[in-house]
Amino acid sequence: MSKFMKLDIKGKEYFIGFSNRASVLKAERKGFMKALEEFDNAPVEGTAKLLQLGLLEKHPDITLAECNKILDEYIDEHTSDTEEANVGQITKFIYEQYSAFSGAPNGKKKTIELPIVEM
Repeated sequence: MSKFMKLDIKGKEYFIGFSNRASVLKAERKGFMKALEEFDNAPVEGTAKLLQLGLLEKHPDITLAECNKILDEYIDEHTSDTEEANVGQITKFIYEQYSAFSGAPNGKKKTIELPIVEM
């Protein structure tokens, strides 16, 4: 069963994640790797772009501008005198989901070594 991160913002639910390799492939074709490469140079915009790609499966029509608004609203709604929103959780989850379905090791489990044989 696939796991999705749920964001509740202003009474609306958003589901972030990938349920299979096909959804990861779709995100790659929409620029997932480019977004990761550019993340260090523009982390605010990079977070919004990764969110857009993470929402692609369940919310395919959300624009980058809407993702920026979602992030702003998330921070506003979940920051108080005693707690603060951490958008890093969102980007971390998206990257971990991508790694799990892309076949790239994410460091959580032992990697199965494939046998090398002489023929």
